[in-house]
Amino acid sequence: MQNISLKHLPTINTPNITLRPINTNDAEQLYLLRRSPEITRYVDRPLMESVEDAVKLINLILELQQRNEAAMWAITLPGNDDMIGNIGFWEVRPEHYRSEIGYMLSPHYQGKGIMRAAIKEIVKVGFKTLGFHSIAANVNPDNQASIKLLKNAGFVPEAYFKENYYFNGEFLDSIVFSILNNNG
Repeated sequence: MQNISLKHLPTINTPNITLRPINTNDAEQLYLLRRSPEITRYVDRPLMESVEDAVKLINLILELQQRNEAAMWAITLPGNDDMIGNIGFWEVRPEHYRSEIGYMLSPHYQGKGIMRAAIKEIVKVGFKTLGFHSIAANVNPDNQASIKLLKNAGFVPEAYFKENYYFNGEFLDSIVFSILNNNG
């Protein structure tokens, strides 16, 4: 089993984005992202109702991070600490050297290569620093933008599940994409 430590996430700086560990100062921005039906159209979770909901989610993520079960970075632009999106690891399975990623980005910043850069950096951390063998992403089949993004990042379809998820009164399909660490 891989000894994975998420307790001290690195800050990642690139020319176009900065990924830094999320903190409770990001609650307002997280709330704005998670209350938007446009942004969360394919997230299949209830919309957030308050900034306090965002604080609770951030605290849960930080607790899971201390248990090496999840981690989240705030996506920011260089020189501006305001979170415009987030990306992180979920469903960390050290016994399988595998994790799932999840992400969201404000529509104002979509289509500019920001999430493509964030995924590239997180995959690097997952493979080189954390020692994952594979990283998965679970996607709603209607989310064509996310599917295109994952394919461009080197992820391939791994499985299609029919009506495996129940949300908001209906059964939904999902596609799992993954990428393997072929250098490990």
